[in-house]
Amino acid sequence: MKTGDKERYQKTDALDSKNLSNQLKAGVLKGIYIPTEAQEQFMSLARHGTQITKKLRQT
Repeated sequence: MKTGDKERYQKTDALDSKNLSNQLKAGVLKGIYIPTEAQEQFMSLARHGTQITKKLRQT
C-alpha cells in the first residue's frame, strides 16, 4: 500500500483505520492464529513444566 507524505510524519487513528480498511478491501490482510482450548491447555502445561524444571535446577 502506498503511503502519503502525511502518513510518514503523522500517525493518527483516522489514518490507521483508513489504511486498514484499504488493505482489507485489497485482500492483503491475513487472519490471525487462535489456538483451541485444548492447545491453550497444553501450552499452559508445558510452561508450568518448564517453570518447575527451572526452579528445581536452581536449588
